[in-house]
Formats: sequence, C-alpha cells, structure tokens
Amino acid sequence: HLAQNISKSHLETCQYLREELQQITWQTFLQEEIENYQNK
Repeated sequence: HLAQNISKSHLETCQYLREELQQITWQTFLQEEIENYQNK
C-alpha cells in the first residue's frame, strides 16, 4: 500500500516537472524569437 502511494506521488512529480519544463522551454523560445525579431 505504501509503495502505491510512493509511485503515485512520483508520477505526479514527473507530470509537474514535465509541465514546468515545457513552460521554461516555451518562454526561452519566445525570448529568442523576440530578440531575433528586434535585431532585424
């Protein structure tokens, strides 16, 4: 039963990290796009 709880929270952590990563890469991407646009 304890192992079930651990794996469940582990999955939730992974999901959270994946969403965080997507946001970070998206923000970085936008930042670079804006800089490229301004440099033209």
